[in-house]
Parts: sequence; structure tokens; C-alpha cells
Amino acid sequence: MKQSLTLFRTTLLIVSAFGIAIPVFGQVAPAGSTTLPDFDIRDSVRFAVKPTVLRHRAALYAFLAEERATKPELRLVAAANGLPKLLRRDGKALNGPSNSDPETNARNFLRDNSAILPFTAAEFDNLRLIVNDVTRDAVYLSFNQTLNGIDVFNAHIKVTLSKSGEIVQVAMGDVIPGLSAGTSPKLTHEEAVRVALRASGNKSLLAALNPIEVSDHAATYRNPVRSKFNPLKSELVLFPMEADSARLAYHVIAEVDVQGWYELVVDAETGALLFRHNLCTPNSARRGFGRTRPWSAAVSSSTCPTVGFPRHPTLQAAPAG
Repeated sequence: MKQSLTLFRTTLLIVSAFGIAIPVFGQVAPAGSTTLPDFDIRDSVRFAVKPTVLRHRAALYAFLAEERATKPELRLVAAANGLPKLLRRDGKALNGPSNSDPETNARNFLRDNSAILPFTAAEFDNLRLIVNDVTRDAVYLSFNQTLNGIDVFNAHIKVTLSKSGEIVQVAMGDVIPGLSAGTSPKLTHEEAVRVALRASGNKSLLAALNPIEVSDHAATYRNPVRSKFNPLKSELVLFPMEADSARLAYHVIAEVDVQGWYELVVDAETGALLFRHNLCTPNSARRGFGRTRPWSAAVSSSTCPTVGFPRHPTLQAAPAG
């Protein structure tokens, strides 16, 4: 069962994109098109700026004012949630060389900068390492925020280290410090997958899905559309809605035709569609809270046209100083 969950998460890293839509939202394909448009429920909602965002922004301003006194080349890009989207120094590393292993080094750096990443000690400990890519010139690590063993969707923290152990760059997605959310779904995996199939254009009435393996957090089913298509995959996630809130949801990967391999998110309580993205679409990059998920590979095992993503950039780091 643990092997199946790991396999599923690995598939998500390779596939890397998201999408959703339910008939109730009126999401239909344009005339003459065989694919459905991307959909993100957050695009239709205007959220007021919350005190949480203002606190995050104030912390960033204070951090920059202090750090730039000695590091004028420091660059920080803020995200919509008020947290750093990108942190780096022009021509220099963010810290000095280290003999620690890359993961320990990265985790220590994140903890040392809790002023701008205000996770609790438990939240730092619960960051799950999902990418550890070692190249000749650099090491690329990616962590994902979790709550009670459930991934927060797109809540990645990507750390690039130089060959000598310097932190070169930190990039973050939809992380939510201090997140509190229920983790007991009302819908089952199968119910969510059925919603996802309808939201990806499959209108046929389906018999019971044929499970390959099912656990509390993940499930895999044989694809009822065509036997040669990839199995349907579902994983429980927490879908960020605002800077301090998330909905429990199912993340579903569904290949439904030669031009439609969809990533969808279905609300685990109401069955509402939260997100849909077609992985067969050119320039397929995950949206969501204004960011994409880099470091993704090509869709390699589908009948749809593959979409190539660039390899990791090689970042040369000068000694910190």
C-alpha cells in the first residue's frame, strides 16, 4: 500500500498539472473543440486582502530592510499570499558553503529564515521531500507542505544548492503557515473519480469502477474509457483557497481521449469541481494562486501529444560575502 502511494506521488511529479470542471459550473468545450477549457474556481472569486497577507508582507519588508544593509544584491519576489515566491542574490549565494547533506542544509536554512516563512517547528518537520535531483553543478530539492500526512496542493518549497553546499535560490508555491483544516472526507475516492470523469467530458453512465489498489489517501482504478489508457488515479489533498485556508479535496488524473488527459481537483465534501487542466495542451503549466509548478517532465506515457518542459537551469553560485 505504501509502495502504491509512493508510485502515485511519483506519477504526479511526472505529470504535473491540474484541472477541474463540473456541469453545474457550466464548463463546456468550445464549438468544434475536442478538449475542455482550463478551470480554476479561484479565478472567479475576488478575495479581500486579509490581515494574514498584510502580516506576511510586513515581515517581508522588514526582512529586506535588514538584509539589504549588508546584501544589496538580494532579490525577493512576493506572492499573492504575502510570502516569498522567489528569494535569491544576484551573482552570489544566499549563504556560505556547507558540509552538511543537502536536505539537512536546506531544512536548516528554511528554519533560520522563519521570519519570512512562519512555519511552526512541527510544520518544518512535516515538510515532505519529493525531489532530490543531483547534477554535476547543483542539487535541486523540492519539499511539499503536509498536514496530518496529506499534501497541500502545489505547496512546494524548491531549494537550489551549489556544488559546495551554498543555498543559491528558494522558490515557493501555495504554502500556508499555520494551516488548520479537516482531513476526513465525505466523498469516497470512487465518487470523486466519477465527478472528475464527468468534468473531463465523459458523459456515459459507468458501472462500478474496477479498483487496482485503494487506501485512505490514494486510489488507482482501471480506466473504463479504453484499456490502453493510463489508470485513473486519485489522491487526497488540501487545496489552497486563500492565504490561510484550504479545502479538503481529491486530486484526480484522468485520461479520457487522445487529446484529453486531465488533472482535476474535486471538493471532498461537496463534490464541486475546483480545478481542471488538460495535460495535452501546449505550454501546459499548472496554474493555481498565480503560480506554476516548475521542474515538471513531459507527459510520456499517454496517447496525447507530449509536452516538453525545460530541464533545470544550471545556477552557478559565487561565494557568499
